[in-house]
Amino acid sequence: MNKKIVAFNEYSYEQYRKNINEDYSKWELIVAWLKHNIQLDHDFFSATSTAIYIRIISELENEGKLTFENYLEKMYPGKDLSPESKKAHAKPYWTLLYKIRDVDESFNKLIPNLFPRTYYRGIIPDGNRGIVISSKAKIGDIITPDSGFAFAASNKEIALDFAGKNENNPENHILLIIKAPPGTKVSTNLSHLKETVFPRNAQYEVIDKKTEDGRTVLYLKYILPKQQNNTL
Repeated sequence: MNKKIVAFNEYSYEQYRKNINEDYSKWELIVAWLKHNIQLDHDFFSATSTAIYIRIISELENEGKLTFENYLEKMYPGKDLSPESKKAHAKPYWTLLYKIRDVDESFNKLIPNLFPRTYYRGIIPDGNRGIVISSKAKIGDIITPDSGFAFAASNKEIALDFAGKNENNPENHILLIIKAPPGTKVSTNLSHLKETVFPRNAQYEVIDKKTEDGRTVLYLKYILPKQQNNTL
């Protein structure tokens, strides 16, 4: 490998692209990228209850209403919780806030993709907020199907498993085909369903919307964030 290759953490994305056009081969860059890339804790993202809490926190944050009291109201709408119950919820709430902040910062440290990539996400209809948002989306809209850390896959067949591939009613499912430009920062776990996790509150532009094999298919372009979430 070229002796000039050093830890990618020391380079900006612009330098990566500049190097490609100079004396670095693409394969040398890919090897260095794989060596220094960071994979985040995917178990944290996939825990069902945690994912729900993260979405609630993110939605309140986006509305400018993130307080412990509003969080409890979202969790237990209309219920008058006792002081003891509120106290029991306080520590997990603050612990999760700090964890979210740390993960947001970790996304900032990920090595950006050097080249355009395509990811796929199947959305099941079981009360999924992403189904509602995606169903109403029109070409040109900017959408956030998931206010939490959204999963996708680098393999279309895997995503189709979640988009009604083997069911009689694929029309109730949605397949997202996500075009991610160079510079995209995602965490990828190749050992588990080739899953990819996007940052919190990821935004996409709807570039096309079709019906394919009975299901709605949205073609999306991932919008690079101006800065990663870190407002907590």
